Amino acid sequence: MKKIKMRKKPLSLAEKNAIGIFLSIMICTAALLASMYSLVKRTTRQLYEDKALQLSQTMANILNAGQQPTEPEAYNEMMASLEQNDFFNAEEYYRGMGKYLLSFQYTYNDIKFMYIQRVDTERDVVTYLADMDDTDPYSYGDEVPFAEANLNKTLDEILLHPFTSTGKDGWLCSSLAPIAYESDTSAIAVGVDISMELVRRHIFREMAVIAGISLLISLTMALLTGFSLNRTIIRPVTELSDAASCYDSALLLQDVQSKLSQLNIHTGDEIETLSSSVQKMEREIKQYVMDLTQATAANERISAELNIAANIQSAMLPSTFPAFPDRDDFDLYATMHPAKEVGGDFYDFFLLDYDHLAFIAADVSGKGVPAALFMVIAKTLIRNQAQFGLPPEKVFTKVNMQLCEHNDAQMFVTAWMGILELSTGKVVYSNAGHTHPAVIRRDGSCEYIKAPAGFVLAGMEMMQFKQGELQLSPGDTLFLYTDGVTEATNGEEELFGEAKLLEALDGTADDSPQEMIGKVKASIDGFVKDAPQFDDITMLAVKYKGEGTDVFTETRTFVAVKENLPTVTDWLEELLSGYDCPMKLVHKLNISAEEIFINIANYAYPQGTSTVDLTFHYRSNPRTVQLTFTDKGIPYDPLKKRDPDVTLGAEERKAGGLGIYMVKQYMDNVSYRYEDGRNILTLTLALPEPDPAAHTDTAAVSAT
Repeated sequence: MKKIKMRKKPLSLAEKNAIGIFLSIMICTAALLASMYSLVKRTTRQLYEDKALQLSQTMANILNAGQQPTEPEAYNEMMASLEQNDFFNAEEYYRGMGKYLLSFQYTYNDIKFMYIQRVDTERDVVTYLADMDDTDPYSYGDEVPFAEANLNKTLDEILLHPFTSTGKDGWLCSSLAPIAYESDTSAIAVGVDISMELVRRHIFREMAVIAGISLLISLTMALLTGFSLNRTIIRPVTELSDAASCYDSALLLQDVQSKLSQLNIHTGDEIETLSSSVQKMEREIKQYVMDLTQATAANERISAELNIAANIQSAMLPSTFPAFPDRDDFDLYATMHPAKEVGGDFYDFFLLDYDHLAFIAADVSGKGVPAALFMVIAKTLIRNQAQFGLPPEKVFTKVNMQLCEHNDAQMFVTAWMGILELSTGKVVYSNAGHTHPAVIRRDGSCEYIKAPAGFVLAGMEMMQFKQGELQLSPGDTLFLYTDGVTEATNGEEELFGEAKLLEALDGTADDSPQEMIGKVKASIDGFVKDAPQFDDITMLAVKYKGEGTDVFTETRTFVAVKENLPTVTDWLEELLSGYDCPMKLVHKLNISAEEIFINIANYAYPQGTSTVDLTFHYRSNPRTVQLTFTDKGIPYDPLKKRDPDVTLGAEERKAGGLGIYMVKQYMDNVSYRYEDGRNILTLTLALPEPDPAAHTDTAAVSAT
């Protein structure tokens, strides 16, 4: 069973205050006792040291018969008696002196031990010559190491300088007085040890009394202090804490009086100021929450609108890839990463006809919604003008005139537009103040197209733009970008720059446009790291894959009525006759074209009659024929219709669907897309390679 860990209840302010006062009392009492003990002990020790010194000097004078220690008359006789270990059997004088010393020791009860020693500071030992201890005396000649207090001292520092020590005999105060000097490091001295145990007990008794008095005084002061603190600090703070703990922000917008507003604290100090400040803060928070609620609601509306705007902008940029799945002569990919919810960068690409691909990368000045609105206008105008068949320089000239009208916001657009002729790889382009694109050649080399850039769009009326040409070989890639790429900034305020862009593009010659853009974006992210994005980042890459094949494209517009069907089929047969198309395939293509044309004539325009564009496209490598039907009728995808069950009889099978089913069976590929308000249906048919022998036979017959 899992043990449940109980959470300890935190201490209240009153409890912490009580504990703090108690600890303060204990600390103060302990400090007082320690200082008193040190003072009494030091004073008492000094008294006893003086007393021991007097006793030792008195004994030395008695032994020396009142003479100086350096000139003792009876010193030799006394030493002879001592050497015979017969101190009490020496001459009458010494026997009397010994008795007198013993009586002297007995007279002073404080004397615990009395002895005569040879003090040798050279060896740090004392040698007992006589010991008056009647219980456990040292024998004559016993050597004992110096007491710790006398180590590393000179002879003069030891003699006549009392010291205290603690050992097996208790706390003693000792003093040595010289009888005779033997040398600079040795002397005969009489010693006295005075017991200080009574002093110790006396000190402890005094300390106990002092401790009791101190504790009583401290407790009295603590009670008075605690009462005062409780009334002036703890109780008001507790009331403030309880009121704050009941604070509920959900009640701020309701007409409910909180406990904080009901506080009535009048202590006349900082706590009263704190209470007033908290009440004021509550009022300000309430007002702030009301303002924030309104601002949040407004921001949510704005955020929702920005999300819608971002979705609209995203929908306006082509984002379905592969963009042209039925084309294998080029590949294309593009991305746009706005710095804000919506941005001013944009790109676009579209087929002008089967052999011409237009593509644009542009950057509107500014950020956010204004730039996005101006971007929508610029993108729409550029596409509309380009679809009229104008070259890039004429497109920019007309768009510039239109954008300059009523441009009160003084916004402008930089743009680079190119039109790729897919049959030859030739690119005609115009640059309106935009960054220089890079071309990545099939052999891996990479360089910028440094042709001079013209002025920006919407900057000045009547501007004339120039046009340049670029030749792409199969495998070459054209890389367009906005200044958000080269001006991406890291945390050290360094720019990504054109040199690093070339480094990122290096080694991408064999990559698809999507892989190329992905590597450049990864390089930018690795350079920028966590630094914020300040500008929109837009990239577009077009890889030309044509192999120099023979390509023929022709588009005709027909009125979508059944009476024009023979004209359509005659036109197709005439075109197919020039490409060695077997009659069987011509028949299949005609039947398929007839089915699609009749469906458009019958159903595309229910409110009247309009036209259909039919584009014939031939490629020699591989040999294919494509028919593209484009109409502006009601949106309709015939490929979504379920195929009929041809195993059933005609009377069992549901009507409809058989024609498009037959088209799918005849053709190698059928694709549909709805783009710019147009239905676009493409039929692809592979042609067999022509028979060289048949051409040889035909030539021989002609020669004959």
